[in-house]
Amino acid sequence: MHQTGFIQPIYIDNIKVPSSYLKEINKIKLLKGKEQHNNFDVKHDNPKFIKNTNEILSPKFLEIGNGHGFKNYKIINMWVQKYLKGEHHSLHIHTPKTSIFSFIYFLKTTKDSASTFFYNVGHPYVSTEAIEVTAKTGKLIVFHSTIPHEVKANNDNVRTIVSGNIEYE
Repeated sequence: MHQTGFIQPIYIDNIKVPSSYLKEINKIKLLKGKEQHNNFDVKHDNPKFIKNTNEILSPKFLEIGNGHGFKNYKIINMWVQKYLKGEHHSLHIHTPKTSIFSFIYFLKTTKDSASTFFYNVGHPYVSTEAIEVTAKTGKLIVFHSTIPHEVKANNDNVRTIVSGNIEYE
């Protein structure tokens, strides 16, 4: 697994997207949000979505958690986002709680799918270069939820991700 980052690490790995998982994701209704299509405001009570995501990503979540002295984790929340051409996601963090990690799992991309840009904690008040992580189908990014990140204008109608937050125990 490749690790990059600032003070806080950013973990990057690749996990094949199972076709059966993609079929399930395609059944989830996405609403047009302010910046991209998503299911942020939908009650997250889809046990199959949670179970299937957990089965795919659990080995990597546990590997990262073990490296930080944790033995287990729980998914707090997760959602699907699809970016059409020109859609983006403004600079944000997921939560200031340091025991929570966030993840991005790329389900569908093209060479024109927008990258995710990560900045040091404290950005924009702390000046550092951004770390650009290109979008690639099957790529998993796991990072502390305190790390500011954004997606600039997307250049295709394909970029689809599952994103969420996990808390280590």
